[in-house]
Amino acid sequence: LDRELEATPDDLNVTGWLNLAKISKTSIYNQQDLQTAINSWSQNYPGHPAQDEIVQKILEMATRANIPPKQIALLLPFNNQYREVSRAIRDGFLAAWYESNGNKPAVRIYNSDGRDIIETYNTAVSDGADFIVGPLEKDAITRLVASGNITVNTLALNRINQENSEKTSHNTTGVRSPGPAPFLYQFGLLPEDEAYQAAEHAWFNGYANALVITPDSTWGDRIFNAFSTHWTELGGRIIEHVKISTDTDDYATPVKQLLNVDDSEERVKQLVATLNRKIYSEPRHRQDADLVFLASTPVVARQLVPQLRFFRADDIATYSISSIYSGISNPAANSDIDNVIFPDMPWILDPEFQYSPLQQTLNRTWEQNESPYRRLYAFGIDAYELIPELGRLSAQNETYKGFTGVLKINNQGYINRTSVWAKFENGTPILLQ
Repeated sequence: LDRELEATPDDLNVTGWLNLAKISKTSIYNQQDLQTAINSWSQNYPGHPAQDEIVQKILEMATRANIPPKQIALLLPFNNQYREVSRAIRDGFLAAWYESNGNKPAVRIYNSDGRDIIETYNTAVSDGADFIVGPLEKDAITRLVASGNITVNTLALNRINQENSEKTSHNTTGVRSPGPAPFLYQFGLLPEDEAYQAAEHAWFNGYANALVITPDSTWGDRIFNAFSTHWTELGGRIIEHVKISTDTDDYATPVKQLLNVDDSEERVKQLVATLNRKIYSEPRHRQDADLVFLASTPVVARQLVPQLRFFRADDIATYSISSIYSGISNPAANSDIDNVIFPDMPWILDPEFQYSPLQQTLNRTWEQNESPYRRLYAFGIDAYELIPELGRLSAQNETYKGFTGVLKINNQGYINRTSVWAKFENGTPILLQ
C-alpha cells in the first residue's frame, strides 16, 4: 500500500491522507500543536473527504489521550500461590506512586483471582476506575478478553496470545491493529522473551551450532521451544538437547551425553577389550559445537557449569537467561558459574538503577535487595510509570527506558522488553557494553 501511495504523489487526496496520518501520529499528545496542524491541513486540502468525520475523530481521540486517569484499580491475586508475588508488585507500584510528582491519581487495590475476575473488574469500574492494572494470571486475562468486557484502558500484568509478538511489526500510521481487545495492553516478564533475545545475541556474536540444556518440565519446554524456534529461524543449528530431571543429583551423565563424552568413553572401552590391555586415554568432547544454551535455576547451574569445565568444554561459549541469577549478590557461590552470559533487567544489573533513589527507598523499607522477588518490585514500578506513556508509545513507535528494560509497544498492544546483558566474573555479574 505504501508503495502504491508513493507512486501517486500528485493525487491531492492521497497526499492529504498521508499528511493527516503524519499529523495524527506526531501531534496527538499535544493538543495545541494538533489543532494548529489540523487548521493548516484543512487550508491545504479543502474539500478532502476526511475534513469532517475523520478530523473530528482525531480531535476526539486526542482529547481522550491527553486526559490522565483519575482513579487506578490494581487487580492482584493475594491468595495462595501468588501472595508474595502480588505483594512485591503492589509494593513496587505504590513506591512509584509515592515518588511521582504532580497530581496523583487515586489508587484502589482489589484482591482478585481467575475465578471471579470479571466480577472484580466490573466492581472496579463501577467504583470509578478509569484505568485498570491487572490481572496477573494468564487464565484471568483470557477470561476477561473472552467476556468482551474490557471497557477502560487496561494494563494486564502478563501476556496471552503472544506468538510472534517479538516479531510483530509496529504500525507506522498511529492506528492500532486489531488485537485481543482495543483497550488492552499486555505487559509480562516472560522467560520466552529472554530465550528469544539469547538466540539473537549469540547468533550476532558469531555462534551457529548450539547444545541446549533445559529442565525436564513444562517451563523447560517453553524455554527450549522459544530458543530453538528463533535460533533455527536465524540459521543456527541445535546439535543436541538434553533435559535435566528436576529431582536428580546426577549432573555428570546428562553433560556427558550433551558433549558426546559417553560415546568417547565407550570407544575406549571397546578398544581396551579388543587389544586386551590397559590404554591411557582422556575422553574428548565433541568438536562441532560453539555454544551451550543453559536454562536453569542458580542451584542447578552451579552443578552443571563445573561439569562442563570438568569435561573441558570451557572453550564453548555458555549463554543462559535471568533464571540463572537470583538477583542477590553471592560471589562465593556464583563463582561456579563464571563466564556465563545472560540477559536481565537494568534494576538488577545496571549501577545507574541499583543506586537510584527509588531502589534505595525500597531497600530501606522492605529490604528489597535481599528479596527473591526483586524483579517483581521493578515490574510494579514500570507498571505504574508506563500508564501516562502508553498512548504516546503506541502512536509514535518510540521506546521507554524502564527499570525492567527498554520497553516498546507493538501494534497489538503487546509490550516487548529488551534486557541488558551481563557476564559472571569472580562470581559477580558484570554489565556488558
